[in-house]
Amino acid sequence: CELSGPFFICESKDSPGAKLIVLNQQTNKDTCLKTADISKIKLNTDQSCLYLKMKDDQVKGFWFFDPEDLHK
Repeated sequence: CELSGPFFICESKDSPGAKLIVLNQQTNKDTCLKTADISKIKLNTDQSCLYLKMKDDQVKGFWFFDPEDLHK
């Protein structure tokens, strides 16, 4: 996987809504997704994954190393 690291959900005063951010420890390219660009969120607790369907029909997913973090 080319992306792994701490996962944050935060608000910004600069733009409305929240952002999902992964500070990538594998490369120098972090991932930042705006909640305004997300149309659907699905939790798959069996796989410890969070799936995001974007408004442009892309599907992105995050796998959580510790399944308890998925519920937090």
